Amino acid sequence: TNPMPPVPVPLVELTSPPLSELVRVTNKESLNLYAERLGMRFARERTGQEGYTALRTALAAELLRRGVPSKDLRPVDGSGLSRYNLATPRGMARVILTSLQEPYGAALVDSLPVLGVDGTLAGRPTTQATAGRVRAKTGTLTGQKCFVGVAERPNDVEHPRVVFALMLGNMDEGTKPNANETFDVFSTALVELPLH
Repeated sequence: TNPMPPVPVPLVELTSPPLSELVRVTNKESLNLYAERLGMRFARERTGQEGYTALRTALAAELLRRGVPSKDLRPVDGSGLSRYNLATPRGMARVILTSLQEPYGAALVDSLPVLGVDGTLAGRPTTQATAGRVRAKTGTLTGQKCFVGVAERPNDVEHPRVVFALMLGNMDEGTKPNANETFDVFSTALVELPLH
């Protein structure tokens, strides 16, 4: 008789953090490599394949489901680094707005950097009104800066939370005010000024 083959013993076992934690780290620290890998995971789950063609197909279908027209948002990668990505502020804001209606909406908001507190917005100045009330994902390419997120307005019964997208172009070095200073003023206005 042949002896039974030895039972394989795992040498190493790795457990991934929950997806919400991976998204949190990705958004807080703006980790483009993580964003690319999360995009490929999304493509694989939706199409059964990885790669940029599969990712574009999966993202286009998801955006269509959410009612975001391709003229407003046409991503080609997971990180947003490609100059072939096309986006309007309306398209980006619509993604946040529709995400808030999904089961993971609260986790997404929690993953966004908090103005003056953590992530890519940690070093930004705050006022008493904006402290802890503005969360935004930042995006930067040469001469371009984008802030997309939510602002809490605790004194506004009609609009207690607003979704925003601020895209700044032609912000070359030396432009005054610079993109971050513009965002600081914009953030204060979002929280303090009345909305009509």
